[in-house]
Amino acid sequence: GELPRSFSFDSQSGRISGVPIEPNTTSFFLEVTDCRGAKDVAEYVLTFQPEQSLKIATESLPAAFPGKNYIFQLQATGGVPPYMWSAAGNPEEIGTLVLDPQTGALYGEIAASCPQVDIPLVFWLSDAQLQVSKELVLHCRTELSILDVPQSSIRESEPFEFAFQATG
Repeated sequence: GELPRSFSFDSQSGRISGVPIEPNTTSFFLEVTDCRGAKDVAEYVLTFQPEQSLKIATESLPAAFPGKNYIFQLQATGGVPPYMWSAAGNPEEIGTLVLDPQTGALYGEIAASCPQVDIPLVFWLSDAQLQVSKELVLHCRTELSILDVPQSSIRESEPFEFAFQATG
């Protein structure tokens, strides 16, 4: 294999050095031979991660309403595009929702008979190197409702801020 162009290898000391200039995964074989002719070979994989880690940036899903079309674009940051999206959960409880694996668009039709319900969905985001996940809740609402009540503890002497949302 080849080292990235910003790296060098000193065959006398066995030292590899350099500064990664782009996210990359590279593999190479290293062979060592002693003065008696004994050899050993091993494969090494180096993964240079991007400056910003892969993350699902979407914090919440907008509410869904019975008998309406639903479309929402999930957001990602960092990592090494292209991204691939997938999801798990039971969105069929409220209609026919589809997640586009290339774009992260969640779309479909919400059933006219959809009850007022909260559907937990787990989204996975993969890039060339990593996979991350995040659970978000899809709220189907038929009337005025408060959404997204804070679930975590509030620490003494630490600033706290939360924006309540309502829908319907």
